[in-house]
Amino acid sequence: MDWASLTLAMAFYGVIGWLFESTIFSLCEQGKFMDRGMFISPWCPIYSVVMVVCTELFMGIERWWVVILLAGTVTSLFELIASILMELVFGKRFWDYSYYPLNLDGRISVVAGCFFGIAIWAATRFLQPLLASLLFKIPDHPRVIAAIVAWAIFWLDIGWVAVYRFKLSKPLCKAYEEIIAFKMSIFDWANVKKDIFADLMVVKAAKKTLAAGSKINHGLVSAQEYTNEFVKDRAEHVKERTEQVKEQTTEFVKDHMRRK
Repeated sequence: MDWASLTLAMAFYGVIGWLFESTIFSLCEQGKFMDRGMFISPWCPIYSVVMVVCTELFMGIERWWVVILLAGTVTSLFELIASILMELVFGKRFWDYSYYPLNLDGRISVVAGCFFGIAIWAATRFLQPLLASLLFKIPDHPRVIAAIVAWAIFWLDIGWVAVYRFKLSKPLCKAYEEIIAFKMSIFDWANVKKDIFADLMVVKAAKKTLAAGSKINHGLVSAQEYTNEFVKDRAEHVKERTEQVKEQTTEFVKDHMRRK
């Protein structure tokens, strides 16, 4: 894909990621709609980057488990770097996997990596070929113009958020707060009507999947806690035995020296 098509694909996946996080996932996990992004525009950059990078890298791999493994690893690496950088810049975390087993300081988790790996495998197998064919049907000139506009919005959004974060301009900060307040009013309105959305088939399917995943997650957490306790007990036992052997060896050496 040329750079314009890649840019539009990134924009597409960023918006899809934001929609998924803010609607279906939030409704299933938190029971309400939430703005899960950090920018003014409705998009999640990590979805943009990860989906495009992984679909381009792993498109030709036939074995599904290899794609899931590689994509999950790459996604976890991106999440780790993004989590550290975003916390340094914005002073807070935007996600926390502490309640998942096999997590690293809550920044990444094997469970989350598997989820993204499966999603990326599905994208490389079904969604990306369809998206690429649709983008190539757009004439070159309009596609390039659309890509330039997308990059302009991207950098404007980042700049505006940075201005607000570091309080560089009172008028821009006030405008930012007004826009965010308007977005929140839309979510408030949607949450009043959320019962209507809760009956949608896709939401019901997502809830069942999340409930099943939650049960598996609780089981894995319990198994991890049991394993940690077992390892801790064994380590303490080994430590006690080591001390006993050390004391016995010392007494034996002292006794041997006295006899000499």
